Amino acid sequence: MSKSKILLFSSISFILGIAFSEFLAVPFFIVYTIFILTVVTLFLKNKKRFLLFFLLFFLAGILRFDFSRPKEINVEEKIIFNGIIIEEVEDRNDYQNLVVQDEIGRRALVRVNSYPKYFFGESLKINCKPKAIDLESSYGRYLTKNKINYICYYPKIEVLSSVSGNTVYSQILKFKQNGKEIINKNVPSPEAEILGAMLLGYKKEIPQEWRGRFSIAGISHIVAISGMHLVIISIILMIGLIRVGLWRQQAFYATIIFLWLYITMIAYPASAVRAGIMISLVLWAQHLGRARNVISVIFFAAAILLLVNPLFLLSDIGFQLSFLAVLGIIYLTPIFSFWFRKVPDFWDLKKILLVTLSAQIVTLPLSVYYFEIIPLLALPINLIIIPLLPIIFILGMLIIFTGFFWSSVSIFIGYLVWAILNIVLKIVLAISSLKFSSFQVEEINLFWIFGVYAILIFAVYKIKKKQDFEIMME
Repeated sequence: MSKSKILLFSSISFILGIAFSEFLAVPFFIVYTIFILTVVTLFLKNKKRFLLFFLLFFLAGILRFDFSRPKEINVEEKIIFNGIIIEEVEDRNDYQNLVVQDEIGRRALVRVNSYPKYFFGESLKINCKPKAIDLESSYGRYLTKNKINYICYYPKIEVLSSVSGNTVYSQILKFKQNGKEIINKNVPSPEAEILGAMLLGYKKEIPQEWRGRFSIAGISHIVAISGMHLVIISIILMIGLIRVGLWRQQAFYATIIFLWLYITMIAYPASAVRAGIMISLVLWAQHLGRARNVISVIFFAAAILLLVNPLFLLSDIGFQLSFLAVLGIIYLTPIFSFWFRKVPDFWDLKKILLVTLSAQIVTLPLSVYYFEIIPLLALPINLIIIPLLPIIFILGMLIIFTGFFWSSVSIFIGYLVWAILNIVLKIVLAISSLKFSSFQVEEINLFWIFGVYAILIFAVYKIKKKQDFEIMME
């Protein structure tokens, strides 16, 4: 068995072990005993050694999940503790959400009024009546996935210090927040909120009405820092660098560096970091000329991410959609490229559209399962709007950077971006207002979704086999 297949099956075994633990709790002692026996057996000569090796990774997945399994915390009637704000403050219209780590390492989600404002790194003294997390609810799973142990609603707070925490990360957040202020200053609302979500990840600041309309239209992915979002950025950058004269190898290194500089600029949101790791490994595999082994690299990246936090697997929709989007791009884009090989590719727009289409097809069944809506006009609206994304992204970045030292230019660019985004919003408004633009579905059984993906995998396999034959005969 090749090293690539060993890496692939080991990663899949580890992921399946975590998935198994999500649905069925097995006593730790039993799993640990089988794990030790498997390790001992591996040292003996055995024809089924590879099966034992994969069993070892399966058991390792079970054990890793067991160590991170959410546990109920008995909270007291009233507590007073000192803590530090360890994440960017989520500033909503009516309140702020703070993630505070207390003196013994536990994390609390602290909800406070809109004013006064709090900031990353501040040391606080908090007097509150904590609330335990409901581990059975979807919101509870979301909180535990983010390692939140309990909640405090509207406590009494005293600011002890504003200089605690990671000063480098604090400066990154300051740059990001200044970027948002520059956008808000130079672009009218709601276009400013849309641009802030697309560039900096402030999706929750988009008005609820527009979030719903983007979902109905089937283009929610353009206002989320996701795997698809970052893949499109990477492809645009690679194409642009090659067009200006760089060799493919130089373009590869420049793309990787820019990708992580961008993730740094937006302060390392978890979704962007996960997507960045996957994309970097895929580009690295292609750079080494091992494109056929990309599937092994993708599953290996997923296994590494789940090793860090196993709760991502079934509690993080973004992780699931990003993983599927990358798989779709790897497997479906070559098929569509073959089908549309005679269609002219002006400025590589065809490539960007096919990448987006591939990602959407693969993520659609899971999106329908979670959001219970089928956007019937998603394909045509994406064909219209996706070509505008490179322009919006480039102009948006120019608004931020010129806003720091050349405000008049930033204002001018702001008008251009506003005009483009205004067109996008008018298209979204028109499409989402049509009665037949989407189809609402009731709760879907998860096994139906597995069935759809099984059919999709079989179809891709048969189409790819047929295409390989046609290419060989040409």
